[in-house]
Amino acid sequence: MKKLPIKYLQIALVALIKDAGYDTDGFDMFPRVEVSGVEMEEGAEKGDRDYNCTFLLDVITKSDSPMLSLNILENLRNKLDELEVDFFYKDGLIPETCTQAIELTDTETIYRQLQRFRIHLTQKD
Repeated sequence: MKKLPIKYLQIALVALIKDAGYDTDGFDMFPRVEVSGVEMEEGAEKGDRDYNCTFLLDVITKSDSPMLSLNILENLRNKLDELEVDFFYKDGLIPETCTQAIELTDTETIYRQLQRFRIHLTQKD
């Protein structure tokens, strides 16, 4: 039976982030890492077992410096080597664009590192 790769990729990413000791949700939780934009490229034909997917890690910190968010991102980039996606082989993981966003309020600064990745998954037999 065909499995939906983006479902299992999302589950694996959240588990990996939590295993690294970071929160993955909660509007007022800092630091946290959100997984978003999990997408599968168009063009997969019925019966295909190979999928190119992308996802975005959003590292969000409340700090007086971007270093905390950069350190978390660096830690997660290294940890992604350990990523295992149920029902799929990971055939490649490539970091793509990384963007820093700074949100200022009257009392605090929120730093965000938004890192997009491309991953190739092959469904196991």
